[in-house]
This record gives sequence, structure tokens and C-alpha cells, in this order.
Amino acid sequence: MKRKIVIMAMIILAILINFTIVQAASWNVSSNKSSVTVGDTFTVTISGVNGRAKISGSQVTLSQSGSIWIDGSVTITATTSQVGSAKITIQAENLSTTDAEPQEVTGTKTVTVTVKEKEQPKPETPVEEKPQTTPSQPTEATQTPQTESKPSTTTKKQEETKQTKIEETQEEEEATPQIGVNSLIINAIKESGEKQEVALNQPFNINVYEYTATIEADVQKLEILQDSGIYNENVIIEQPENLTEGENVIRIIIRKEGNADIIYTIRVTKKAKQETVETTAQVIPEEQKEENKPKEAGFIISMPLGYFILLQIAIIVIEILIMKLVPWNRIIERIRNRAE
Repeated sequence: MKRKIVIMAMIILAILINFTIVQAASWNVSSNKSSVTVGDTFTVTISGVNGRAKISGSQVTLSQSGSIWIDGSVTITATTSQVGSAKITIQAENLSTTDAEPQEVTGTKTVTVTVKEKEQPKPETPVEEKPQTTPSQPTEATQTPQTESKPSTTTKKQEETKQTKIEETQEEEEATPQIGVNSLIINAIKESGEKQEVALNQPFNINVYEYTATIEADVQKLEILQDSGIYNENVIIEQPENLTEGENVIRIIIRKEGNADIIYTIRVTKKAKQETVETTAQVIPEEQKEENKPKEAGFIISMPLGYFILLQIAIIVIEILIMKLVPWNRIIERIRNRAE
């Protein structure tokens, strides 16, 4: 019986010593909108992690996509293109939490936003104003009473003609699209051939003509993709042949006869080489990857105070049981007898 008690005590001690508490790695992905209309933008924020993740989207144009580096948090702007469900998927490649004791983050998170069709405003039907008639004043009793005056046929026809011209002008204005760039995407092409969309300082809008952006030092050239609808043939794109450090100016000009030039200006700042050290240093050595991984079972990563106290009490109880229940004198005597 004593032997069974000792064995049970030793098993309990082994379980407590090897008990490890591992905190669950957590990260947060959220969107600022749950539903939008076609052409609108929304943002997705990833927070609570450091490392590299792969970003992809469905039925949206993203300000950042592909494999990107996250330093604590990052916000991505998405522009919708069609009715349905816009999805943004974030896949962890080499992520860890931003806690004091970082934990590895794995898996995939998806943000879904409902995209609705824009409501078309109904044209207002102009109300035809009827000419007012002024009744004639009654004459004295001795005179013949005058009849009420009626609007002339000529005046009525002029009013109808004027109203018809107004309606025709409104129809022409609605049928003729606005002169301007409807959508714009700028892709940065790096020395390695990798293509990545350039994020503007604000979402592109046909009525906004000034933008800024920043690109890395290893970008060789820019690809300009614009859509001006029926005015595409009137578009002239001016951009530097070779990108230099600092500011590079891109101009998109729509030149149509009979109209003033419409000019969109994008000022793109190319970083100096020393500013991109952080980006180029994102390749983590294998040794560091091994260090960032959670330790194997047996090493206590974190232990709350309550468990620590419980472990100490258990050790003391087991030692007392062993000292009282195990016949140490007999065991020592047998060992001596065998030795002789």
C-alpha cells in the first residue's frame, strides 16, 4: 500500500513539473464598413501581429496585395468594382503576436463586405407654369360690361417651345458623360520584376486632380492604367523615363477640342536606398525563425502565480509523504548487507 502511495505521488509530481501553459496567439482583422455601393471604398485593418502575411482580394482593387510585411498593424484600402460580395483574405506566412512573449500566428482570416448597386436618381419632371389671367374690372352701370381677357395663342406657344428646349438640354447633359479619368491604377515594377500597386494618399476620384504617393528605392518604372471612357483617345500621359530619388511628376492630360485641358497630377516620391533597409531586411534567417517558434513541451513559457504556488505545495506534500512512508532505514541496511 505504501509503495502505491509513493508511486502515485511521484506521478503527480511529474505531471505538475511538465505542465505548460501556452497562451493562444491572437490577432485582429476588421473592416470599417459592412456594406458599400459599387465604386465606393472601405478599409481593412490588421493589428496585433508582426511579420509577413499574404493579402488577396476578390471583386476589389487593393492598395496593397501579395506578400507584405506587417509591423504591429497595417491598413489596406479596397475599392469595389461590381455588385456582390467583396472578399479580402489574409493568410499568415510568418507572423507572431506583439505580446511581450510573442506567439506564432497561423491560419487564414477573411473579411466579407456586401456590395450594392448605386441608386440612380430619378429625373424630375418640370411643371409647366400656366399663364395667369387677370379679370377685367367691372365698369359703371351706365357702360357696357367688359369681358375677361384671355391669354393669347402666341404667348402659349412660346412658353411650350421654351419648355421643350429646356427638356432637350437636360437630356443632352445627362447623355454626355463627364470629361475626366474614371479610374486610375499605378503599378510599381521592381528590379526583380515584381509588380505591386502604388497606394495614393487618397482614393482616386474623377473630380480630384492632385495626388501624392511613395515608392521604394528598388522600383525601376511605373505602369499607368487609366480609364477615361469615350475620351481614352484624347488622353496624353507624361511621366519620366527614368525614376530618380525624390519627387517624380506624372501628368495625365485629357485634351478635347473646344474644351480646356483637364490635368491630373500625381507626385511620386522615390525613397533613397538607405530608407529601404527595413524593407530589404525582412528576409528572416533560419536561425531567427527557429528562435521565434514556441518552445517545445517541457519548457514553461508562462506560469501564473496560482499554478506556481500549487506546484510548490505539491512538492512539499510529496516530500513529506516520501520521508514518512518510505522505510529508509531498512533500505539503507539492505544496501549495506549487499555491499558486504
